[in-house]
Order: sequence, then C-alpha cells, then structure tokens
Amino acid sequence: MSSKYLSILEQPASEQIKFVKSEAKRLRRLNGKDKPHKYYLNHIARKSGYDCYDQLSEKFKSEVQEYRDEAKHICSSRSFVTERRYYLVTMHSSFEYSYYSHWAGRDSEGYELRAPSLMNPEWVIKFVRESLQEPLFIIHSEDECFRWMWFWQGKALVDHDVITNNHLSFLTPSRSYSHPRLLT
Repeated sequence: MSSKYLSILEQPASEQIKFVKSEAKRLRRLNGKDKPHKYYLNHIARKSGYDCYDQLSEKFKSEVQEYRDEAKHICSSRSFVTERRYYLVTMHSSFEYSYYSHWAGRDSEGYELRAPSLMNPEWVIKFVRESLQEPLFIIHSEDECFRWMWFWQGKALVDHDVITNNHLSFLTPSRSYSHPRLLT
C-alpha cells in the first residue's frame, strides 16, 4: 500500500473524504470513465485502509456529530457571569432569529423600530429553565455561538461582545411589523 494512502489516515475524516473524492475523480478520468464513480470511491477508500467508502462516510458523519454536540451540554447548563452583559435571542429554523427588544422610535414610513434589550440573566434563567422548563443556552464564545445558530437553535442568553462582534447590525433598530404603522 502506498504511503500516500496510509498517511491520509492521520488526517481528520473531512480531509480524508476530500482526498478520496479527488483521487477517485482523477482515476475515473484516467480510465475513460469506464466504471461508475462509486466504484472508484470504494477503490481509493480500500487503498486508504477502509472496507469501503461508506465506512469512511460514516466516520465523517460521526465526527460532524461530535463537533456539533461539543459544548452543547455545557452551554445548556451553564450559569451566567455577573461581569458579562447578555441578550435573549431565539434561533428559529431556516436561520431566522428573534430577540427580546424595546421601543426605539419610528422610521420615516411610520413603522415602529425595535432594538435588542440587555437582559437580567438571573431572571431569564429562572423564567426559561424553571418556569417554562425549556432549554436555555448561555453563549460565551464565537464557536459556541456558531454551533448554537447552526445546530442547536432555541433560546439563548448571548454575550454582548460575542453577538456584536459576529453580527455588526444586531444592535441597529429594525422595523417591527407586528405593531401597527402610524399613518402619515
């Protein structure tokens, strides 16, 4: 077995998948596309130390699952830090979010403007975790914020610095379509 194929086993599964796919594509082109792509995927995967491509694919899915769930338990049971400021944000499906807000005026067309409100984390934790008995994540880093937005979703107390560093427009007041528009 070639050292090129053995050394790939030391890489993360995502790199192994890339390697196997590119090698299979190259080999299929060299052979005039005489066999299906899956044949070459299995061939390169076997040369790399797997029984078949599906075994490598399962390893990749497992690593993605581990990455996705890493820190989820910590964030869902974490307490707040008194030196930090938090916003209550709810991530919905399809990358839409809502937040607890306050009135910030009206725009030129008469729509109410709302801006995110800093929250009392002690009160929010008691209300969401104890009264509503729903999960509440407490987000302290950009990595946790990424995982929460893409994978975990739901309610979270997000650290002011984390959300404003990632989303510059978060603090900008936006239109509230759920409140009546003033006729001008």
